[in-house]
Amino acid sequence: MSNNSSPTDSDADERDSYIELDSETETGQQQTQTVNKPDTSDQDLLSQALGSISQQKNESKEQFYRASYKIFAELRKLLESNPSKLSPDAMMEDRDVIVTLSQFAEMTHDYAEAEKYTRIWDLCQRLYFPMENTHLLCSVRDWLNDYEPLPNVEDARAQDQDEDLEEHNAIGPTWIWEYARRHLLRGNFSESTEILTFALDFVDGQQKKAINSIIDMITELDDIVSNYNDCGTLFHEKWAAWSVRCNAKDLEYKCALGKSDDKVAISEEIWAVYRILVGEDRLISLEGTYFEVVLGTAWFAKPQISLSTLKSTAQRVQNTSNDDPCSFLLMGRFDDAFDETGGDVWLHTHLGYALIITGHMEASNETAANAIDKENVLDPIYYSIQAYAQMIVDDYDMLEEAIHYLSCCQSNKEIWIKQLLGDPILPSKDVDRVQALLDIAAQCGLSQVEQYIHSGLGHRFEKQHKIRQATVEYGKAQDLKSLDRLAHAEFSGYLRAGTLGDVVTDMSSLHNSPHYGILIQYHDFRHHLSHQEWQEASEAVLLLLKNEHLPTKFETVLLIDVLQILKESKHYFSAKHVIQLINIYKQVAHDTANQDFIAKYYKIIEKQELASNIITAKIRERLAYKAATAPTTVC
Repeated sequence: MSNNSSPTDSDADERDSYIELDSETETGQQQTQTVNKPDTSDQDLLSQALGSISQQKNESKEQFYRASYKIFAELRKLLESNPSKLSPDAMMEDRDVIVTLSQFAEMTHDYAEAEKYTRIWDLCQRLYFPMENTHLLCSVRDWLNDYEPLPNVEDARAQDQDEDLEEHNAIGPTWIWEYARRHLLRGNFSESTEILTFALDFVDGQQKKAINSIIDMITELDDIVSNYNDCGTLFHEKWAAWSVRCNAKDLEYKCALGKSDDKVAISEEIWAVYRILVGEDRLISLEGTYFEVVLGTAWFAKPQISLSTLKSTAQRVQNTSNDDPCSFLLMGRFDDAFDETGGDVWLHTHLGYALIITGHMEASNETAANAIDKENVLDPIYYSIQAYAQMIVDDYDMLEEAIHYLSCCQSNKEIWIKQLLGDPILPSKDVDRVQALLDIAAQCGLSQVEQYIHSGLGHRFEKQHKIRQATVEYGKAQDLKSLDRLAHAEFSGYLRAGTLGDVVTDMSSLHNSPHYGILIQYHDFRHHLSHQEWQEASEAVLLLLKNEHLPTKFETVLLIDVLQILKESKHYFSAKHVIQLINIYKQVAHDTANQDFIAKYYKIIEKQELASNIITAKIRERLAYKAATAPTTVC
């Protein structure tokens, strides 16, 4: 390299060959052990110990899941208490929401089961739901330092001495320049200047002057960052002025570092540090890890403090950590991040939901009505919530919690909850437990689930022959099919025994069932008859005769029943209605297949055994008299 030449990017590979750190492979010696076959008592103790460990681990996991739910429930309560908080912008401005979300990050430090989530949650806390107004790049830098620390100058020197790796060559210890550049890329300005200050012991003349100038520029940038006050425009203006001053030194560095042929290698190292400061993309991309390159680009090549521009930068940088979910979280590629976690439904559920409600993770707008029999296609995160809900039910009987989780799942929430409850509904759970789930469904406004649980309870009570309770539940569920079935069974029993069961008459919703509605009407009719309320009874029977859902043979039943009213001297039917009864009589009396039933039913009701022809004669006699004397209208 001539005295007038300057370091160039084309020498990057050569420079890398100079600064590679030596590595030492530690090998261990295998030791053979004589394994004696344990006796039975030893095996029992071992089994007990392993079982105890397994139980403790299981309890720890359950505690972790239950603690997670408490935070989730608190978050849901906050959102539901104030509908204005449901917009993503409102979420990010609401201190209570952010504080609640921060509890997820905090709890990852408290449970052994959650250790694998700590790094991920910490990054998301800093990027997507920050607690404090901290410079974004500083926050990401601190995260990287926490989880992938670099040694400072003292630690590096001690490590060198311990591992006997100190190299006294033209560029000093090999770690100086790597760590100086990597700290600089991260934004660890103090650490970088400390290492460069240490490097002064290995240089002289123009190189020392160049390093001191670099230290001054780094210190100036550090001051700009340290005085950041949430004004992006002001920060960018100060950074731009600083960058102009850095670039102005370009020629000075070329001249200074080009005069020492005997120290070309160290000049290359100094030049590389300087080129990072002036934001040379190509050189930055050759240094450090993926996260360091992203930060270096953000600090020096494309200065920014907004999340959107940082994500764009992260997406443009070549990802050398593509098996690390945090790299995709930094890019804002959440689906890829979750894919790299290997189907971890706890993380998908809690982090995914947090990202959705804060507007960082896009979810399709809910336009479809709640699914009843067929599911709608939702975003992947909701299927993870469904899987998580099923898991905590199967493993820890967390039914109540699972319903709350599923209540977030847009239009599929009710059909998924019904699937979770099963058919028949939770046969191994007592009624009180099912009732508690019903209360949750009501609180969450899950009307389909409410009806499903009521119907399930109805089937349970019906199976236990608690017909009144079953009827009430079917009525609440608007289970018309089951109500119709109960009505048919009740009518059949009445025709056999002549007595009605415990008919529920005080629920208006039962009238929505055509057949149970008739049962109620007939029950009321029989009540009026038994109390000799002839006017009410006559009105009731006329309503029954109009009903198109009247059960088979009930025209015969009503004709025999009405004989009590016809025996009264007072008229309770108008001439028109008497003619209607006569027409029914003609059908009944001339139906030969109906004669046995006439005799049977009359015996059940009147407690008197007569031939069917005698019974029909009684009815004919009373109808003839009423027809001859009936008024046009009945008052």
